[in-house]
Amino acid sequence: MIKKLYSLILMLFIGCSAFAQPTVAAPDPSVSSADVISIYSNTYTDLAGTDFFPNWGQSTVVSEISIGANTIKKMVNSNYQGTILGSSVNATTMQYLHIDIWTPDCNAFQFFLINPGPVEQSFTVTPINTGWNSIDIPLSHFTGVNLANIFQFKYVSSPSGATIYYDNVYFWKVPNAPILSNFVIPAQVVGASPVTITAPTSNSTGAFTYTSSNPSVATVVGNVITIVGIGASTITANQAAAGGFSAGTITTTLNVTPTAAPTPTVAPASVISLFSNAYTNVPVDTWRASWSPAAVTLSDLQIAGNDTKLYTNLSYVGVEFTGSNLIDATTMQYYHVDVWTPNATVFRIKLVDIGANAAFGGGDDVEHEYTVPTLTQSGWNSYNIPLSAFTGLTNRAHLAQMIFSAAPVGG
Repeated sequence: MIKKLYSLILMLFIGCSAFAQPTVAAPDPSVSSADVISIYSNTYTDLAGTDFFPNWGQSTVVSEISIGANTIKKMVNSNYQGTILGSSVNATTMQYLHIDIWTPDCNAFQFFLINPGPVEQSFTVTPINTGWNSIDIPLSHFTGVNLANIFQFKYVSSPSGATIYYDNVYFWKVPNAPILSNFVIPAQVVGASPVTITAPTSNSTGAFTYTSSNPSVATVVGNVITIVGIGASTITANQAAAGGFSAGTITTTLNVTPTAAPTPTVAPASVISLFSNAYTNVPVDTWRASWSPAAVTLSDLQIAGNDTKLYTNLSYVGVEFTGSNLIDATTMQYYHVDVWTPNATVFRIKLVDIGANAAFGGGDDVEHEYTVPTLTQSGWNSYNIPLSAFTGLTNRAHLAQMIFSAAPVGG
């Protein structure tokens, strides 16, 4: 019985090791070399001088294996890995970036294009773990990168420590593809009038049709966009084949935000402003304290020219104004805030005074959390809260902290 058990374990180990690396090479590319800029492939002539293993402080180790006549890059203990191209690539005439990857344990694979600066932007792939993944990434996705001057790649794997094999990394385009550019749709606000799309620039005369990836944000009929709600939608311009050119595609992102918050009318002499375009603001240490949950993100955006703070995945977030930035609000009567949310049902504000010793936990701290009585979704809520409603805030001469929280989490 013991002998059989050992034999079974040995067979299991052998079975697992058989799947540790690919046994067949990645599919051979079929794109004509005239339509390719190759970085790593046995099928094409590669860009000379590329460094596939620069020292960027990564844990990844890169090597090369052979399967038949094909050489393949292998990354083990992977967290991230850079590639420094032998010379800058102008990919403005290309449409896609191709890569073949094989992995037994990577659940998410990010591919970054990088410009000098550096300026980088990623595309995330969810690979299958049972064979080669042949991936064609639309270059139109990389709206923040200058495609005329690509000098580095970066790969990031999740979970950290994964093993990844890759091959056939090249830029390519469809034969006789049109060159599409200058496709931008300005950000809109809810309630905006329908938007007529300005067609992309193209060297083809083919007709354009348009689609929206998110009808809850925007719909498209013909070349007219109707704004539906808050969020982002990818607008795709599809150009038909014409005059010897094949069909082409380009995308852009349409962002839809709320209307701007109401402009305050209180006289500046009666205000201590932390954040408003209507007043001169006092210094604030941070609008997202380091002890805020990692999932909570903060973005600064403008809505109709009005500076606005955007918190996403909000459970709670800390705002601090300490040291010389402590606020003395003893002469103030109200706390004002404008809040807009698409999904929160509860919103709270906590004010914290750290006392005359100006130290957290010094024995004289006081605080109070106030829950707003009503919260309207998808519209601005303007609150003028009497400071007397913060009943636990018995001193407000040394205000150092403000905490926003919402429910449900993510509101």
